[in-house]
Amino acid sequence: MLFYNNAIISFFGGIYFLFMVGFLNVLAVGLYWIAHHIYFINSIKKEEIGSKLEIISGIPVVAAVASPFLGSVLITNFSYNIAFLVSVILLLIASFILFFSKNIKNIKIDLNIDKIIDKKNKNKNIIFVIQGLGHAATGFVWPLLLFYLSVKLISIGILYLFSNIAYAYIGYWSGKNTDKNGSYKIVKIGAAGHGASMILRAFVSSFVSITAFQTMGGIFGGLLSISLDSGFFRWSTNDIANRIMNREVYLHIGRFSSIILLVPLIFWQSPIYALISILVFSGITTFLLSLFVVKDEKLVN
Repeated sequence: MLFYNNAIISFFGGIYFLFMVGFLNVLAVGLYWIAHHIYFINSIKKEEIGSKLEIISGIPVVAAVASPFLGSVLITNFSYNIAFLVSVILLLIASFILFFSKNIKNIKIDLNIDKIIDKKNKNKNIIFVIQGLGHAATGFVWPLLLFYLSVKLISIGILYLFSNIAYAYIGYWSGKNTDKNGSYKIVKIGAAGHGASMILRAFVSSFVSITAFQTMGGIFGGLLSISLDSGFFRWSTNDIANRIMNREVYLHIGRFSSIILLVPLIFWQSPIYALISILVFSGITTFLLSLFVVKDEKLVN
């Protein structure tokens, strides 16, 4: 649909095009990642989760280290459509290979709405919401801000190249260290650094500072993400489906909250200041996580 965007928009209109693309994206992300998490938890030993997670997180990041740069080259020298076409081809190859995997199998799923909402463990749910806010800030708000600041696509590709390298390296170290020493200290350090990186990115004034704070986000974001995710996977081994759905619900509440806050801000002030406001807000909430997070048997040990 993105490859044929001009033809589809001219036939259906821009609003319907966005709705259809959004629906397909939600369908794809929901089906893939929920199944991915279920399979991952169901196929590894509890004491190896951190080290296995750094492998399964690190390999795609290493493979994707050059992708922002290559994507920007394709877009700059050809078009967005060519970049979309290359992505389609790569996804089709990946899908074809998955169909021949001997390790994918059915498991019993017994969903319970009370377990999914899990009112008894509010601290855990709040952590997921804050994670969701951070995902939206770094994955949606920050790239938009770069475009509004007129940063060239090639430059964006280069700065993501550095941050992906940093994320891959720190994720490798973080996963191994979490298995040995627990995640509490790593979560606190990662939350403080990642929150600070988001706040600092809101006030960038040069390409050097953009690259520095983006790379800082890759380092501390890797610490926070791998340590929290490894704790989550350990906790989920006893009730895989309900606990994955619990995480997904509150992650999406966090992501959705960012958009709900962003829309009125765009009407009250310029888009740049609206994006900066959300980035700062998400950075503050992530930083506060480092102050209030406590050890428990669920996410942080």
